[in-house]
Amino acid sequence: MKRLIFISSILFAAILSCRKDNLATKSTTSKSILGTWSLVSDSSSMTNIGSAGGWGQKYLGSSSDQFKFTSDGMMYVKEGSTIDTGVYTLRNDTLQVSYSYRLQGGLLIGGSAEWFKITSVNTHSAVLTNGGIVPGGHLALRIVTLKR
Repeated sequence: MKRLIFISSILFAAILSCRKDNLATKSTTSKSILGTWSLVSDSSSMTNIGSAGGWGQKYLGSSSDQFKFTSDGMMYVKEGSTIDTGVYTLRNDTLQVSYSYRLQGGLLIGGSAEWFKITSVNTHSAVLTNGGIVPGGHLALRIVTLKR
């Protein structure tokens, strides 16, 4: 019985210590991402898996392009002619955005969402990446680089 209590105590302590680390990471990341960021670049590419070919484009930010993350979980984006408003959540290094308003290319798009991995973030710069396999066997990648 003492052995069972001892093993249970160790498991319980291990679970609690992991949970505290995850909460600390979330808190640090969310504090780091808050505020207004200037857009340096937004790169998108698509590569055909198993065959040659693909495409890519890189948008270089202008002085009016920005990403803004507020403490109440709102995100506002101005990138060229695109204007986005959404709600964001953070879990460790993953940023999930649910857009409530997205004006892109003169079209109003509703109900879209996006996930980014926060590849790096500090007081002066942040890099957000989004990638994966999309229908048709293509590998898509988006990299957003921000600065303060």
